[in-house]
Amino acid sequence: MFEVIEGDLFDHSHNFDAIGHGVNLEGVMGSGIAVIFRKMFPAMFEGYRTACRENHIAPGELYPWYDVPRGTWVYNCATQVSQGPNANYALVALTAHHMLVHAQKNGVRSIGIPTIGCGIGGLEWPRVQYIYKSVFAPVQDVTLTVVHKK
Repeated sequence: MFEVIEGDLFDHSHNFDAIGHGVNLEGVMGSGIAVIFRKMFPAMFEGYRTACRENHIAPGELYPWYDVPRGTWVYNCATQVSQGPNANYALVALTAHHMLVHAQKNGVRSIGIPTIGCGIGGLEWPRVQYIYKSVFAPVQDVTLTVVHKK
């Protein structure tokens, strides 16, 4: 299932089994919502940075991290290779598919994300929304909620 709500992802994060965001492959979470993820999940950031440095994550892949204290999965979606307005629609589609597969294999019933790729990444929300809707709308066992800033 797929839905869009207004608000702040972190105000709603306790409602989701997983929260996700877009990342680059440079091992940097230096701007936008990624900074909040880096500060909230420092161990996840270190794991992601190491995975990037050692080439264990490729464009379009997912770097999932389970945060034991919060009981929450964090989905780092490799939607762009480098920092800046370099997000890619095909990579958004690949990471969406990987989120769904991981969720189904790990009992994740709800995922919350921002409008991945549409801020600093430079993508257009209507096209990104179409991608997420096409992947998640037909599915009944996992709900993807995009939390859109007001």
